[in-house]
Amino acid sequence: MLLVGASGSGKSTLAASMHSNGWTLLGDDAVLIGTADGRVTAKAVYRSLRLFQDSVDKLIAEGCERSRVADYLEKWNVGGMSGDEPAGPLPVRAIFLIQSSPEADIAVERAGGSAASMSLLEQTFALDPTNPDDAKRRLGQVSMLGASVPLFQLTYPRDYWRLGEVEAAIKQVIG
Repeated sequence: MLLVGASGSGKSTLAASMHSNGWTLLGDDAVLIGTADGRVTAKAVYRSLRLFQDSVDKLIAEGCERSRVADYLEKWNVGGMSGDEPAGPLPVRAIFLIQSSPEADIAVERAGGSAASMSLLEQTFALDPTNPDDAKRRLGQVSMLGASVPLFQLTYPRDYWRLGEVEAAIKQVIG
């Protein structure tokens, strides 16, 4: 599954929590989308997490390999993800569009239509408006992705103590 959302929305924190609870983390921050055998696939560009210090303190074990992402960022690159890296792309079963805020409750709702497509498009970071042919191709890819993979709006509070409930809500949707 893919977690999609704006920078700072809590994707990496949720992924770190899920990883620490036995979910396999394939990657963070950059994923290549493709198709194989008629299914949408994803492959992580690299296996690590980029977390703010408070998330590192709450979710990452002492002694875990980490380094600064960049001098100008407050995030840490946390490596050492356990498990073998998949040899190739894996099928995408669901995409969760993340919305988090301090006062939100946990909710998972089916998403679709133009708003969902725009959310996906906003996160591609690869749309070049100076290249109309490439822009058309990428818009087609976003449309295909939204039509081929179940999309869900995931809303939850920014509360470390409730991340287990968020994971349970995700698990209930994807089975």
